[in-house]
Amino acid sequence: MKNNEWISVKDRLPEKNGEYLVVIHFVECERTNIGMLKFSTKLSNILWFNYKGSPINGPANNYNHPGFYLIDYDLGDCWEVPDVTHWMELPELPEEVKRNDG
Repeated sequence: MKNNEWISVKDRLPEKNGEYLVVIHFVECERTNIGMLKFSTKLSNILWFNYKGSPINGPANNYNHPGFYLIDYDLGDCWEVPDVTHWMELPELPEEVKRNDG
């Protein structure tokens, strides 16, 4: 069973690429959401656009840092989401779903 406790991004970030449950606090609109985002240990390998819509051209734009990001497959866009405050690993699937996932 995975540890299901929130971890502050101030304490540490995930050690591997993948999907995580996150708390996002949008300071500009004072809104907090829980959602699922992808994480990369090196965003320059992933990002096409930042969250403000500005193009990113890889390492030249200083995106060699780790971070959470969102991909919109319909639009073909990708954004860094810098407002994540906490994260945790995704919980295990329920047993009945695991059995039927064949």
